[in-house]
Amino acid sequence: MSRWPALLTTTGVLLVAAGLTVVMVEMPSPQIDTAGGLLAIIGLGLTFAGAVRWTRSWSDL
Repeated sequence: MSRWPALLTTTGVLLVAAGLTVVMVEMPSPQIDTAGGLLAIIGLGLTFAGAVRWTRSWSDL
């Protein structure tokens, strides 16, 4: 079984957490909030991709 699904999922979850942390911290710049939102969205995509690959790898067993 490949390690890629776990790596994608873990990286995605960490990016979501980092993005939400950036958005929740009171910063005066809207660009920082936008960057945090983009991090969270990219993290959600990676998490979803990792979960789909993980499910497919389990079904191959």
